[in-house]
Amino acid sequence: MKKNILLVAPYSSLPSDRFVNRFSYLALKLAERGHTTTFVTGKFSHRMKDFHRSEALPSYENLKVVLIDNRAYRSHVGIKRVLSLRDFHKNFEKRFPTLDEFDVIYSAYPPIGHNLAILRYLDRKKTRFIVDIQDVWPESFSSVLPSLQAISPHLLPFARSANKVYANADAIIAVSRTYLERALSVHPDVKSHVAYIGTEFDMINTVPKSGGPTRLFYIGTLSYSYDIETVIRAVHDLASMGREIEFNIFGNGPDLTRLQSLPHKGTIFHGHVPYKELEARLREQHIAVNSIRSKAPQSVTNKLCDYLGLGCPILNSQECAEARSLLSKVTHRNYRAGDIASAKEEISSLLDDNAIHATWRSDATFSREAISRSIIDFVEMIEPRDLA
Repeated sequence: MKKNILLVAPYSSLPSDRFVNRFSYLALKLAERGHTTTFVTGKFSHRMKDFHRSEALPSYENLKVVLIDNRAYRSHVGIKRVLSLRDFHKNFEKRFPTLDEFDVIYSAYPPIGHNLAILRYLDRKKTRFIVDIQDVWPESFSSVLPSLQAISPHLLPFARSANKVYANADAIIAVSRTYLERALSVHPDVKSHVAYIGTEFDMINTVPKSGGPTRLFYIGTLSYSYDIETVIRAVHDLASMGREIEFNIFGNGPDLTRLQSLPHKGTIFHGHVPYKELEARLREQHIAVNSIRSKAPQSVTNKLCDYLGLGCPILNSQECAEARSLLSKVTHRNYRAGDIASAKEEISSLLDDNAIHATWRSDATFSREAISRSIIDFVEMIEPRDLA
């Protein structure tokens, strides 16, 4: 049965962008399956830090794209981002004062505000509400305010609002079992499904070059949650000792200037690299770096899915039990976050392991195509209200 679906994701790319994320890709695939799909995101692009051009939107069969006004911001954390998010919530409510035309509302979580708005206007007699958990708010705030780690998730600020969203969902999807368990603690009998974020890269089967330095690489944001400093210092020490090693950092972020000021022999800062160029450069790398600070709340992140999808060896500091279980799929070493000696020891162990020169074996479990297909199958399984 074909459905009329509203898909809401405030921070998404557009289906027409060169970089298509989980939600814009899902919108395209829902429309291809024949579902009438309305895709809603913010006019300001979180990733590009610029405004989407509404006049450049192409037309699609079965798919309508709606851009909600929200102001610009530059920092991932700050008052301007909070105000931009408030703009989205307020203008979303103005644009969709009623929601009774839709059979399904599929909504990204977080943020919290637009999900509460959906609950206020939801026609419980007609429309199913599906939440896709990308992160756990307010628990993830502890990465900025570590003192929150000592508080029960149910007692944190905004926990009541988060629980309300979880408790009123007709179905819940999450990017990890860890995040899903948080929602199930409030709504244990809800229909649920784990769908990893999925790799952005095409499946690459490559044999890293055996000549020259062994190359570690990191892809992503340089910010407070990531233990990049420890790896930079460890690589500096190893390179200074004569080891043939190189650490390639592909990405920008608020910590970039500070990290560049460290002693960093062997480390190369490439900044933002376009997707196709990055994909080509991956063929020259040996070891991925999944360096996350101790006690950070992340579970199965974008970059970990990329690395696991590629099937490359991984240097890891993440403590999450689910992430460590998935790491058993590939050659890896675990070091203690913040401990330079531990990082040096584990990097040296990888340098001496012939497995780092073996062919990367892509894992289709983490392909975006397969994951999106599993999500759509799950959505189609949810019965309409009048048939339930």
